[in-house]
Parts: sequence; C-alpha cells; structure tokens
Amino acid sequence: KRYQIGRAWRYDNPQKGRYREFWQCDIDTVGTKDVYADAEILKVIYESLKSFEFDNFIIRINNRKLSDGILEYCGVPKNKVKDVLRSIDKIDKMGIKYVVNELIEKGFDGNNIIDVISKDISQLPELNQIGKEGLKELNEIVDYLKIMNVPEKNFKLDLTVARGLDYYTGMVYEVIIPDTGVGSVSGGGRYDNLIGRFLGKDIPAVGGSLGLERIIDV
Repeated sequence: KRYQIGRAWRYDNPQKGRYREFWQCDIDTVGTKDVYADAEILKVIYESLKSFEFDNFIIRINNRKLSDGILEYCGVPKNKVKDVLRSIDKIDKMGIKYVVNELIEKGFDGNNIIDVISKDISQLPELNQIGKEGLKELNEIVDYLKIMNVPEKNFKLDLTVARGLDYYTGMVYEVIIPDTGVGSVSGGGRYDNLIGRFLGKDIPAVGGSLGLERIIDV
C-alpha cells in the first residue's frame, strides 16, 4: 500500500477545474486481486472527502468487465470496445445525445448501447461470463462498503462510468459533488495489467486519486 502527493502535468486547454499543472493525491494497493482492496480504496476516498466536511458527494462505481459484457451483448466487436468506452466517457461533459450521435457516426447502435448502460443493475440482460464476473465483483464491493459503514447515499452503481484510460481491468469509479459545476474530484480503478507492461509479469493493483485543485475550487 502506498500514497503520494505531488505535481502532475498534462497538455490540455485550461478551464474551470482543469489545469495543465495540478496537484494529484494518489493511493494504491499492489499485489492482490481481492476486491476488498477495491472497496478499501473507495473507503479511503470517502473518509478523505468527509474530512473536508463534504457531505453530498457521490462515488459512482462501475466495472470494466461488466462494461465489456454489456458491449458484447450490444454487438460491439472486442477490438472496438475501448473506442466505444471513450465515447461513453464523454457523457458527463457532452451529454447523452452527443454521445449517441458519436457512436452512430462510428458505426454502432448508439441508442441501444445507451439504453442498456442506463438500466438498473437488476434489469440487465443475460450477459457472457466476463460480464457476470464484473457484476459479481460490483456486488461484493457494495457488501464491503456497507460493512465499512460507507452510507448508501454516498455511493451508487453507475454503468455509464467508463474512465477514458485503456489500462483499467475491473472496478472503476468517479466522485462527483452535485451542483458545483466542477467535474469529478476523484477517480481511479483496478489496473491488473499495467505494471506488467514494464516488468514483464502481471502484478494486480488498484488505486485512486484526488484532484487537489478541484477540491479547493469546490
């Protein structure tokens, strides 16, 4: 388990809550695939935001395996899944209508995809094995969060959460504080294959980060 707080940079158009130089506060757990570690990351994020005396924030949680299963059900080829997820990731910023049109322009059934990911977990169609695995992990995380005394008002399962980065392999999350005009103040997820790209062997890991400037803006 580790944490660090430091400067980070990105090439971007500066705007409210989004800067080219920013302070990022990271926490990660490396070496276990147990979804308890996923829930523990979310618990730390919850406790951190509570320490700032925020109360109405929502941790939106999804799972990339579940997304993969849903997109396969919707007829998206495996080699196009990441492309579709990048479009879905724009929902909060650009709106559903924009994303539907973008998906249609890319050759997908945008209306059907958005319809399925907008459903409640209990209303999902029969999914493939990877989709079922993702759903099982999500339900386990919810059980752990309840045991950890994270109030249900502060988290929800949200199948529209995609996270634009390609390296996520399981749980993904974003935290929003409604009615602030600022994007997510925290985000992250499980990335079991990323470290292996550099070491030549897979090492499971999960983590998250808080954007200090966005918290200050809020």
